[in-house]
Amino acid sequence: MMPNARIVGMEDKFGFTHLHVHSEYSMLDGACHLEDLFSRARELGMPGIAVTDHGNMFGICQFLNRAGKLNSDIQKRVKALEQSAQTAENGEERENLLRQAESARGELFKAIAGCEAYVAKDRHTMTRSENGERSYYHLLLLAKNSSGYSTLCRLVSQSFEDGFYHKPRIDYALLQKDHEGLIVSSACLAGEVPDAIVRHRDLAQARSIIERYKSLFKDDYYLEMMLHPAIEPYDNGFVERRQLTVNGNLIRLSFETDTKLIITNDVHFLRREDKELHDTILCISTGKYLDEENRLRYTHQEYLKSGEELYDMFTGESAYNAIAHAYSESLKHDPNPAIPQQLTREMYIAIVEKALRQTGDIARSVECYSLNRAPQMPRFDVPQEFGDDMAYLRHLVTEGAKLRWPGAAFTKAHEQRLEFELNTIERMRFPGYFLVVWDFIRAARERDVLVGPGRGSAAGSAVSYCLRITDLDPIKYGLLFERFLNPDRVSLPDIDVDFEDSKRERVLDYVKQKYGEECVAGISTFQRMMMKDSVNEACKRFRQDETLKKPIIDAIESARESTFAKLTKEHPEIGETFAHLQPESALLLKRARALEGYVRSSGRHACGYIIGVEPLKNLVPMVRPAGKTKKKNGVLEDDSLFVQYEGKDLENLGLIKMDFLGLTTLSVLRIAQKLVAQRFGVSVALEEIPLDDKETLALFARGETVGLFQFESPAMRRFLRQLQVSRFEDLVAMNALYRPGPMDSIPTFIARKTGKEPISYIVPEAKAVLEETYGVTVYQEQVMMLSRMLAGFTPGQSDKLRKVMAKKQSDDLPEQEKLFKEGCSKHNFPKEKADEVWQEWTNFAKYAFNKSHSVCYAYVAFQTGFFKAHYPSELMAANLEVYHGDPSQLRVLMAECKRMGIRVLQPDVNESEEHFSVQQNGDIRYGLCAIKSVGSDAMARVVAERKAGGPYKNIYDLVKRMESGDCNKKNLEGIIKSGALDSLTPDGNRAYYFQEVDRKPENSSRTDDPTQKTKFWYETLLDYKRSFDNFKKNRSFFRFEDLNPEQRFPELKTEVSRLDLLIEERELIGQYLSEHPLSPYMKELNYICSAELASLQQKVDDREYGEYVVGGLVRSVKSQERRSKRGVTYNEVTMVMDDLSGSHTFRFLDKQIEKYRDLLVQNTVICMRVKIVQTERGGMPPSLNVDFVTPIQKAIDALCSNVEIRVDTAQFTNEHLALLRNTLARDPQSRTSLTFDIVDKKYGRSVRCVSDSFKIGISESVIDKLLENGFAIRINGRTIEQNNQEIVPENEETMIEELIAEEE
Repeated sequence: MMPNARIVGMEDKFGFTHLHVHSEYSMLDGACHLEDLFSRARELGMPGIAVTDHGNMFGICQFLNRAGKLNSDIQKRVKALEQSAQTAENGEERENLLRQAESARGELFKAIAGCEAYVAKDRHTMTRSENGERSYYHLLLLAKNSSGYSTLCRLVSQSFEDGFYHKPRIDYALLQKDHEGLIVSSACLAGEVPDAIVRHRDLAQARSIIERYKSLFKDDYYLEMMLHPAIEPYDNGFVERRQLTVNGNLIRLSFETDTKLIITNDVHFLRREDKELHDTILCISTGKYLDEENRLRYTHQEYLKSGEELYDMFTGESAYNAIAHAYSESLKHDPNPAIPQQLTREMYIAIVEKALRQTGDIARSVECYSLNRAPQMPRFDVPQEFGDDMAYLRHLVTEGAKLRWPGAAFTKAHEQRLEFELNTIERMRFPGYFLVVWDFIRAARERDVLVGPGRGSAAGSAVSYCLRITDLDPIKYGLLFERFLNPDRVSLPDIDVDFEDSKRERVLDYVKQKYGEECVAGISTFQRMMMKDSVNEACKRFRQDETLKKPIIDAIESARESTFAKLTKEHPEIGETFAHLQPESALLLKRARALEGYVRSSGRHACGYIIGVEPLKNLVPMVRPAGKTKKKNGVLEDDSLFVQYEGKDLENLGLIKMDFLGLTTLSVLRIAQKLVAQRFGVSVALEEIPLDDKETLALFARGETVGLFQFESPAMRRFLRQLQVSRFEDLVAMNALYRPGPMDSIPTFIARKTGKEPISYIVPEAKAVLEETYGVTVYQEQVMMLSRMLAGFTPGQSDKLRKVMAKKQSDDLPEQEKLFKEGCSKHNFPKEKADEVWQEWTNFAKYAFNKSHSVCYAYVAFQTGFFKAHYPSELMAANLEVYHGDPSQLRVLMAECKRMGIRVLQPDVNESEEHFSVQQNGDIRYGLCAIKSVGSDAMARVVAERKAGGPYKNIYDLVKRMESGDCNKKNLEGIIKSGALDSLTPDGNRAYYFQEVDRKPENSSRTDDPTQKTKFWYETLLDYKRSFDNFKKNRSFFRFEDLNPEQRFPELKTEVSRLDLLIEERELIGQYLSEHPLSPYMKELNYICSAELASLQQKVDDREYGEYVVGGLVRSVKSQERRSKRGVTYNEVTMVMDDLSGSHTFRFLDKQIEKYRDLLVQNTVICMRVKIVQTERGGMPPSLNVDFVTPIQKAIDALCSNVEIRVDTAQFTNEHLALLRNTLARDPQSRTSLTFDIVDKKYGRSVRCVSDSFKIGISESVIDKLLENGFAIRINGRTIEQNNQEIVPENEETMIEELIAEEE
């Protein structure tokens, strides 16, 4: 039960209430969590508290909801007393009950919604201040009732809509139009009245401002006094002196204008000891360090003080003297005999006491109101012949059922299921919700937007299936409607819909047009400082050595928890580790825990939208996205206003939230469909893809799922191979199991499916629920059904259990455990079995997945798998088109194309389409619009011109046919460096374009530097284009070619690095396509390397201890100075190296840097020996250490420690022996030992001859000769293939077994 809102006996002496408070939602300026704010205010005995964040109301909904929960018991008591009063038998009893109700109402804790607004003279003027005027002032706005809350929402919304200039601003004209229900005060030193006093020293102006606001707000306008005495060495008292001056003048002005005074403290943190926390947050906000002198600092007085503390501070001798002096000085310069001529101490103390009590009076005048409302459905126009929305919904479902289950397919079970769902929807009054969703999905399809087959729990509804909201039969796949809409609880349904990512805006535009722009808006999301973020920031802002954070970060990464509290509660061993940290690390942890959870920034939710029945700014505050509007997949992101609240807070407000998700995979499928139609003339209908397609199931069984939605991770591919996928349901189960927690059940699921382990059930009756998953709990729906079966849970109780698991509400699990075990006991289910079931469910609850969602996403995965199995080039081209801007994903896709034997060709102006395309032989051609740094519209016109006028004959033909605006230096340079002009260039050599030629004087004015005497040859093409354009404008009897003959490509005199050109190609198209910089070194790399860079981190994670040789191109080198925990400075170099598989980052320290300085250079090719070793401290992850570095030219000799030669006695001749003698020369200086594996396949025997003392000289030519003559060899334990293309790991037993198997 919630404790009483007020703590009896703890009331503040003055009834003081803080009215000027900045919570954590004053982004990185306030250090007050809302929950802690309530606790501290009640601890100090205050009757209420206000929240007045800078220019926003982000936290107000949460703030008011918390107050509602705090006051719930009192509200119930008040309601009960008032009801009793209505039925009282006599007037005296009625009056007594009403007095009790009023007394109880006085115990309510008042949560006062507010905002410290920014007020400009004209909010529409987007200019900085002039003549010393501020561009905006502060003004404190408080809502005294629900009407005031609505006014506040509109004002704040308007400030973002048309008043944003650095800050969201309102103005007096807006306040004149909309001010009902507001309480206003003059704010801090940045307020308009204080500014007139201390900056302009103009009391007349201050008086005029007060009178203007009083004419509008009458007695609800207050003058606000603050005092922050200097207590820190850095504080020169500037703020305090200004506040004292302002306070003296405000007292005078209060006499003159009959305006009430209040005392506030401009609160930014809760307790005095939180000053360091607030400083840290300010440093994060401004990018500073705490030891910097020149950083933003507060006085450290801005904490939540009691009324008594403020009284003592204001009535201190020094404060009184200064304020009284300011009062007297104002009268000297501007006499007014109508007011007291001196401010006596007694008079001053009375003023202070009244100003403190006045805050409590304001709190008591504020009404307690709730934002909660019943669900408000958007207005949906139903055809007249149906009367109401339920009748129309029944009609649509009936017609849809005929299409979904034609003829005899529609059974009694289907009829009963639909009737049950429709009755539930009608009883809950949600038919309008289904009609709204049905309507915009229908509109999406009409607008050529691909819609997903369903998402989440909505797929469990047969009504949704009939309406084509979803595309999977819930009855066929055993999906539960109760999972979607529980009849035992009245709550809004939640239908999330996937749309084709690149066309989602079309659907949103339709919804806004139908229901009104002002009634549709996105919702906010907040980025909070999580554990790792808070540790990193605390370490950074205090300039602590990064080694101090390592044990903390390692502990965080070793467990999957979201907060420090859960981390130490669920993992006591981590708590023990934290308890024994070194003092410096312990201090870092303390600071990090203080930072944890604070709001870092706000943004728009990726897919959540609200649809209202009236303009949303009347109900909730709105905000506009910060920064410039960006493009995503070529589509402008929505820059309209969105709600300042998070989605979880909006349901209680009665607002309908829907998720319009953009699913990239749908864009992939759309592109793949188009490419298949272009190449084969076949139209592939996604909904007609058979889910028993053998080729597709075989592809999943082989684990060849790179590029397939939800199934492309290496671990998932390994599981699929082990599972031997044979049916669609296997994919549904794996999609649900591949989550933290349920993943532990995958080995059991695979063993039972493949017959390696018998299938068993916790009780025989559970077979009906778990048979399809071989006795393993896989889905939330199974938990629901088993809880009903074993513990007698009602549908509502089972749904509550599911929700706790689905939302990972670990704090609620103990209560559910108790209910479950009590239910099991009542139903005579053995205790030990109940414990066993619950233990399994506890692990399952870490990431419980629902079957409805899993079926839908497995269906999408199967569709992509179908394309890969039957149209592999088209599917991979579609993936490349969608993901070409993601370097890491692009590398994976390119490697998969290589594995599949699909060539990806470089862009070409005569072959490429706008986007990635597939040629008739199955090769993929890079799209011109995918080249970075060139205009996509320009490239589209290049393609269109080629199709209209034929292929470009040469470079001059291209230049002449390009539009004038498109033929610029940036575009031309981009298509040259990307390789798109190689086909128009002799030998495809881009170096021609970068030959230096003389710059003609007449062209010098067109360059950035007219003093340059040379330019690149390709720049002459721009001159040629200008001449051609000028020629077209003027009539002439001559041909342009006669006056401007085409020049030949220049001679190759200027040295142009091929490596530099290839690196630029990679920058522009994301990969090396024409040639890889490592191509000249592939033989050496294949001979000597034992690991690929892309797999190195996985080896570390899997603790594959040992020595590995890697090689590649040094992409980047970064050097920095660091400081150890002992204060010792040291140098560190981080190097990123690439090979054909991917990249890895290596770390070098002082001694290594000195030793390998000449090799750690960008764009050099090197090989390294690295070691994965166990760290000294147990439980810590292994470390990867660089042991040796050598240039590629010396790699074989330096890194080859052993050569093994396999000899087949049946094929070995004297010629082979002579070859070995002549080729393998002893070299005492070498470290390469020699081993012979002599195999007699006839008798199945082998002899291994090892010599540690006989060292041979090894080189590329020696290896080549051995391979050319048919010897099978291994270097450093790895088999070397004769084609030099792959390095195959193998052990000696496998080699011998394969030889014998071949003979047999």
